[in-house]
Amino acid sequence: MTCQEAADHYTHLAQQPGWRHYVSHRVKEMEAEAPELYRGLYATVKQRLEEIEGKQDE
Repeated sequence: MTCQEAADHYTHLAQQPGWRHYVSHRVKEMEAEAPELYRGLYATVKQRLEEIEGKQDE
């Protein structure tokens, strides 16, 4: 799974009720285990979720 694919998957998953805490933990874990593959994954997912939530407020 590429970093882009992971970001897509975990962003979608985090939007589901009850999954945000798991996603936060998992993407941090992925960054720690394979930083060469997943560097910046947490920040990317967090930014995408903030953008989505910002659009919902409009």
